[in-house]
Amino acid sequence: MDDILQALYNILVLITGFSAVICASLTAVALINIIASSAISYRDDKMLLAWSFPTGLCLAGITLIMLGAI
Repeated sequence: MDDILQALYNILVLITGFSAVICASLTAVALINIIASSAISYRDDKMLLAWSFPTGLCLAGITLIMLGAI
């Protein structure tokens, strides 16, 4: 039973870490588009940045807590 719980925990850590990486890449794309002054999608990029940055920080923090780094 302990092996099953350990495997589920490892899968949860992997999913959370992968989600943090995806949010970080979305944040980078939004920042690059805002810096490049893409007026066509400026509002969309600001909305993407408003959601992806805090979510990425939260997921990264959760991942670090689960790994025992904090």
